[in-house]
Amino acid sequence: MKNQIMLFFLFLLSVFCCNKTDNGTLPVIDVLGPTSGSIENLSDIAENIQFISLETTPESLIGNINGIAVKHDGSIFV
Repeated sequence: MKNQIMLFFLFLLSVFCCNKTDNGTLPVIDVLGPTSGSIENLSDIAENIQFISLETTPESLIGNINGIAVKHDGSIFV
């Protein structure tokens, strides 16, 4: 009797844990397709622009990447 109750609960657990909730509602942005209109000024689509100059010295290059972590505030750690 104890085994039957345990099997019943395992069955219920397996049924309710396998519920797939992904319905494919991720937004898709077509960057290669034609735009709906022309953009005359960059200020039409952006409020703030920042230019970051990059350097490619041997000290600044990354050899091997073991993992990447992204925080909620947008910080990226390699």
